[in-house]
Parts: sequence; C-alpha cells; structure tokens
Amino acid sequence: MRAARPTTGMVLMLIAVGVFSVMDALVKLATIELSPAQVTFCRAVFGLIPVLAVLPRYGGWSALKTRRPFAHVLRATLNLASMLLFFTGIRDLPLATAIAIAFSAPLFLTVLSIPLLGERVGIHRWGAVLVGFGGVILMTDPGGTAIGQAELMVLASAFTYALNLVLVRKLGVQETAVALAFWAGIGAVTVMAMVMPTLWVAPAGASTWGLLVLIGLLGGCGQLLMVTAFQRAEASLLAPLDYTALAWAAGLGILMFGEWPALNVWLGAAIVVTCGLYIWHRERVRQPA
Repeated sequence: MRAARPTTGMVLMLIAVGVFSVMDALVKLATIELSPAQVTFCRAVFGLIPVLAVLPRYGGWSALKTRRPFAHVLRATLNLASMLLFFTGIRDLPLATAIAIAFSAPLFLTVLSIPLLGERVGIHRWGAVLVGFGGVILMTDPGGTAIGQAELMVLASAFTYALNLVLVRKLGVQETAVALAFWAGIGAVTVMAMVMPTLWVAPAGASTWGLLVLIGLLGGCGQLLMVTAFQRAEASLLAPLDYTALAWAAGLGILMFGEWPALNVWLGAAIVVTCGLYIWHRERVRQPA
C-alpha cells in the first residue's frame, strides 16, 4: 500500500530531478569524446546496477514476471529511442536549451492521450497546448529560419518520451515499478549491444570509464528515487517539481560549459512551463474528488 508521506515524496522528487540533471550534464560532457550511441549503451548497462540492487526489496526475481511481454518490448524501444535522440541533440545544444525543449513532452502527452488513452481534452487544455508549442518555436526558431537538426532531435525525443508515458500509464496498473525499469534497461542493452562492435571506441582512460559508470548509476538511481517519490506522494504534488530541472540545467550549463541561455530560450521556456503547469492544473480539476 502506498504510504502517505507527501513531504518525503516531494524531497525525493527534487533529489531525483537534480540527479537526472547532473546525469544530462555528464552525458553532454561524455559525447565530446564518445558517440551518443556508446554513451546510451553504457547508460543502459550501468543503469541496471541500482535496479538489481533493490530487486530483493520487491520480492526478488518474481517481481520481474510479466503478462505483457510485447508491451515491454514496445516500451523498451520507445525508451531507447528517446535516450538516443536526446543524447544526440544535447551534444550540440546548450544544456538549458535542450532541457527546456524537452519540457514539450507534456504537450505531446496531452495530444496523444486522445487517440491512445481515449481521454477528452477540452478547449482550455487545447489552448495551453497551442500556446506551449508557440513557446517551443520561440526557443528553437526565434529568427524564422529552419529549425536545426539538434533541436529536432530533442523534440523527437520529447515525442517518443510522451509515447513512453502513455504506455507506462497502461502498464503501471499491472506491472511493478522495478519490472518497468528492468525490462526497459535490458531492452536498451540488447539492442545497443548488437551495434556496439561497429561503433565502440575505447575510452581514453580511467576518468572516461568513471564518467560512463557514473552516468549509468545516476540514471538508475534517479529512476528509483522518482518511483519512490510517487509511492510517497500524489502525482499532483510532484509533477510541478519536474520543472526545477531548468534551474539545474542553467546552472550546470554555465558552470561546466560556459553556456549562458539566450533571452529567447528563457522566454520560450517560461511559456512552455506555464502551459505545462496549466495543463497539470486542468487535469487536477477534471479528476473526481
């Protein structure tokens, strides 16, 4: 049974967002030397370590049993695509810009919930979606020129992540949290292992290996922290805290890469975040008491 400890849940969520933000910054650092595909593979491999470490708490290997293997295959595919696209885009974008564009995922989720989840979206949320995508355009195409490949990669990552969330909503009722994390990781490792022989580049030294291991551990721990947060507090309390990632991204971008976000990024991000929070508010209003 889910324990009602909202303060603990909120603290864990804030920590999880910080952990994922540091991981994203380290991914950007790692892609200076290595391909996004290789970084993705290492993120998946070493990300399984924390998941396996907590497996006994969930009842051991029996917690990984599933009655919907094909759904897990699809989710693993979407999860891998989202990581690959984001890691590729973040290599060539300022950290804060990439994170801000990734916040378009709730907008995509709102649109996808109509055909895939059978939800009804009213005029208020449609308006927020349209204005939110206007903010995305402001961030990615302020001068009316063609949107760059890196921005398109992050947008595609947000779209596949939204599809992934739709599947999580359907699977989460029947599957354990550790099973969702484990099978997504195994799927990514399996697929990437098939292409690594042609893409693998030996890391330059122990420091690079340490960076790759740390990326995976942070990713795995971030997943577990977020799952635990949602076990302690309602989603309606935790969802807005995800937007603190923008502050992390801006700070880490300045400190690690000397990236100062442009004005259009701040304005566009403010629009997207505001619209995302409004969509979250409307969803709370629609939910029965």
